[in-house]
Amino acid sequence: MRLQYDDETLVYMTLSGEQRAYEELVLRYQSAVLASASSVLRSVYSSEDAAPINMYDGRMPAAFNQFAMRLMESFGEDGVLPGIWYGLYAHKCLIASAALFSMGENEKAKKHLDTAFTYFEKWAEIPKGTELPLGAPWLFGSIKAKKGSNLLIMPDGTKEELYENDVFKERPFCDVAGYLKTWGWFDPVKNEPFFLDYIKRAEEYKVK
Repeated sequence: MRLQYDDETLVYMTLSGEQRAYEELVLRYQSAVLASASSVLRSVYSSEDAAPINMYDGRMPAAFNQFAMRLMESFGEDGVLPGIWYGLYAHKCLIASAALFSMGENEKAKKHLDTAFTYFEKWAEIPKGTELPLGAPWLFGSIKAKKGSNLLIMPDGTKEELYENDVFKERPFCDVAGYLKTWGWFDPVKNEPFFLDYIKRAEEYKVK
């Protein structure tokens, strides 16, 4: 049952922590909320084409992708990343790792690489088509997204198309081995035993 209070009362209730009041505001101003959500999603996604090849300095992509990672982390509660973000988060970790390796920051790069694998595996375990909340209820309310699609499911059940249609795409784990072999920023460590182990781990995951 929807709340019948005026907007001002709903705002005060929201500020007091009443989630149902915020959901009612989301429903009343759905188009504005969707525009805001889409803007945030584009900001998270926009470093996607920061191609890790040798002709570019790694400093800016390393910084931007780590910022995107922290932003997605803020969408969860108690440090738990919402499941719908696993795939994009893993990809951002991978790009940040590559950029950091190119800069010689190997310890930090290794940490991001390991985190990328952890979340690629978590993402692979979620069936395509699963509807998952975006998290950050203070921003997204109870909006959900569907894995493998560009659809957002609004609180009233209606579906809206997301402009950036790759945010929640499949990101098959089998692609990761190719990234490790071809991205130039990985060249400084491409023959290191630990790195070859990651390639093998990605290749072996293809047959699961």
